Amino acid sequence: MIWATQRLDEIRGFADTATVLEAGRVRFDGTVVELSGRSPGRRFLIRVQDGLHAVPLPEHLGLLTAATSHSREHFILELAPEGILGDALLAVAGSGARILSCREERSDIEDAFFDVMVGA
Repeated sequence: MIWATQRLDEIRGFADTATVLEAGRVRFDGTVVELSGRSPGRRFLIRVQDGLHAVPLPEHLGLLTAATSHSREHFILELAPEGILGDALLAVAGSGARILSCREERSDIEDAFFDVMVGA
């Protein structure tokens, strides 16, 4: 089946494998899991309870900044190149913050698609 869309996340619901084509060239051929595994996944949106004051993360973990200039609940966590998500979240929680949610800033499938198209 050939399927074209602008909503790349839909692929998870109906396909086990995917082939990404550009101008007749195969840019990726493999499982959807393998495709999503190509996502760098380095930026996360976190939400904390009762606000959060500046929590400097150790440089080897990453950078935590408010999602907007007036936000006290929503933050962007950008991992350092070798930073580990669990370690960064432990550092935030260790500062007394209660983490309510954490999700990737963008879809991993979209990130992987762009990685395939730009990096291949």
